[in-house]
Amino acid sequence: MRTTYKILADSPSEMTTTVASSDVAAGAACALRPTIQREILSGLVQIGDAIGVGAIGIAMLPANSSWTVAILAALLLGTVLSTRLLAMTGTYSTNGLRHPLRHIAAIFGVFAGLGGLAWGAIFVSQMGNLPADWIIGWSAAAAALLALSRVVLFVAVQRWARRGAWAQKIVLVGREADVWQVANSLTQSEPGEAAIAGVFVDSMSYRVTTMVNAQGAGYVEEAVDFCRKNPIDRVIIAMPTDPGGELKSWIESLTTLAVPVQIAQNSRTLFHDVPESALTLVDLSGQVMTPWGRVKKSLMDRVLGSLIFVAILPLLTVLWVAIRVSSPGPAIFRQQRMGYNNTPFTVYKFRSMAIGQGATDGALQTRPGDNRVTRLGEILRRTSLDELPQLWNVLRGEMSLVGPRPHPIAMRTQGQLCEEIVSGYGKRHRVKPGMTGWAQINGARGATHSAEQLRRRVSLDFHYIENWSPWLDLKIILLTIIRGFFDNSAY
Repeated sequence: MRTTYKILADSPSEMTTTVASSDVAAGAACALRPTIQREILSGLVQIGDAIGVGAIGIAMLPANSSWTVAILAALLLGTVLSTRLLAMTGTYSTNGLRHPLRHIAAIFGVFAGLGGLAWGAIFVSQMGNLPADWIIGWSAAAAALLALSRVVLFVAVQRWARRGAWAQKIVLVGREADVWQVANSLTQSEPGEAAIAGVFVDSMSYRVTTMVNAQGAGYVEEAVDFCRKNPIDRVIIAMPTDPGGELKSWIESLTTLAVPVQIAQNSRTLFHDVPESALTLVDLSGQVMTPWGRVKKSLMDRVLGSLIFVAILPLLTVLWVAIRVSSPGPAIFRQQRMGYNNTPFTVYKFRSMAIGQGATDGALQTRPGDNRVTRLGEILRRTSLDELPQLWNVLRGEMSLVGPRPHPIAMRTQGQLCEEIVSGYGKRHRVKPGMTGWAQINGARGATHSAEQLRRRVSLDFHYIENWSPWLDLKIILLTIIRGFFDNSAY
C-alpha cells in the first residue's frame, strides 16, 4: 500500500518558513489526547442510522395497523437498503464524517428514491395491506432525523477538532533533515487530519523542538518508549538519503509497536510518473488489528469471559481449597509477563510448585520430572487448569481469551532471551496475550527447550495475528475445549 503526498518545499531552509506555527502548536497540544477512531465512529453512525430508521418506521405505523408480514418485510428492507445506499454515497467515509453537512442532500435523495419506488410498487401491485401514506411519511421523517443527526455530528466533529482529538497522532523518526521534509508535507497536505505528536531524530536542534513540545521530542532510541506510553496512531520513518545499518535497526524496533509503521521516501526514486516533489508512504508493519477489530475482540472477551468465569466459579473454589490443603502457601501464583505493546503485567495462575520454588522471573523453565512441581500441581499443569485464574486478567483487560501466550520477561531458551533467537519476536505483542492460542492447539505448548521449538511457536503466533477474525477465535476456543486440556507436552 502506498500513499502519495506533495512536498511543498525542496530544501530544509525553505521548509523552516513553510510549516505553519498553528499546525505545529496543534500537533503539540494534542500529542497526548486519544484520537477519535474514525472506523469505530463510522460503525456507530451506521448502527445509529439503522436503529433510527427502524424506530421511526415503527413509531409512524397507524394505530390500527396489525403486524403483517408485509409491514415487517418493509421495515427490514427499508432499514437495510437505506443504510447500504447511504454507505455507497460515502456518508460513512472519513471525509463524510469530517464534513457531514455535505451529505445531507444525499440523505434526502436516498429516502426520496426509496419512498418513491415503494409507493410506485404499492400503486402498481395494489398492495392494500401496506399503507402508502405510511411509506411516504416514514421516508420523510427518517430523512429529517438523519439530516438532524448530521448537524449534531458536525458540531461534535468541530469540537473534537478544536480539542485535538480528531487529527491522527503521528510520530516521525529519522535524521533531522529527512524528518523535517516529511513533517512539512504532512502538516501542509493533511490540514486538520494529521498532527505531529513526536519527533525523534539522530541529533537534536531548536528546529526539532519547535515542532512539538519537549515531551514529544527526543533521540531515535526514545521513540519506542514514547509510542508505548502515549496514544499514537501511526509512526513514519523518514527514509535517509544514504540508508545504512541504522535504518534496519529503526525498522526492527519500531515494527514491534501495535500501530501501523510506514517509511517515507521520495516518490521519484520509485515511480517515474509522479512529480519530483511527491512523497510515498510504504507500509512496513503488515496487518495490524483495526480499532473496530479491537472493539469486537474486547467485547467478546468481556462477555464470553464473564460467562465462563461464572460457570466455573465452583471449580475455581474447589481447586483453591485443594491447593491450600495439599501444600503450604498461597493458592495463587503471580508472575510478571510481557503483554500488549511490550508492556509488562502481572499474570495469575494456580500455584503448582512448592512455595519458594517457582522462579518469579521465569528464567528457569519447567522440565519433565521437575522436583519443584507438587503432586497436585502436576495434574493442574497437565490439564492446564493452573491457567484458569487468568480469566481475571481477561476481565481486567490485560489478556484476551485467545492470543499468543504471554512469556515470562526473563524466559530463556538454550541460555538466550527469546528476542535474541527470533528476529521480530516483539511483534507477537501487537495483540493482547491469550489464555490459549493458535500455537497451543497446534501442539506448541509447554516449555521451549530448543531454538527450533521457540521459532515454531512464534511463527504460529504470527500466523494468528495476521489472520485474526472473531471466527478464528471461536474455532481456537472450541478446539481448546475438545483437545487442549490433556497434552503430554505440558508438564
